[in-house]
Amino acid sequence: DDELPVRVHATIVLGDHKSKSAASVMTENLKHEDAYLRAVSAAGLGGLGDVSAAPRLSEMHGDTAPEVRWASAAALARLGDAAGLDVLVTMLDASSYAEFRGMKKDNIEENMLNAVRALCLLEDPRAKEALLKASTHEESTPSLRAAAAACASP
Repeated sequence: DDELPVRVHATIVLGDHKSKSAASVMTENLKHEDAYLRAVSAAGLGGLGDVSAAPRLSEMHGDTAPEVRWASAAALARLGDAAGLDVLVTMLDASSYAEFRGMKKDNIEENMLNAVRALCLLEDPRAKEALLKASTHEESTPSLRAAAAACASP
């Protein structure tokens, strides 16, 4: 798809400008074959704050691409919806990245920090429990432990 880079960039720009009219474009992009475009669109929907997108974002937890599942779970958290909680908790588990042999340690840590940021937005006690666990986990990096502790504290 020669237009794919343009679609991705346009989706990012529309999301950055909080264009409410972008919601329909982003929702349509969730059906696209390209995983990166689906992930960017899911993230954009969360950024728009459009709660009507929550049901479609919840459906994305069955996506074959992990980045789409991750982005949709974080987007739901931005909407105050805990439907992606299990995905976010899995993102905090370093061993869950074993299947992604090519993923760099820095990318894994950033992904885990994104999960912490998303869990911080949720009022669900299970989110706070996951953050508390991450804040004391020996194998977590110091920055991850600190971020989780900051969110887990009352």
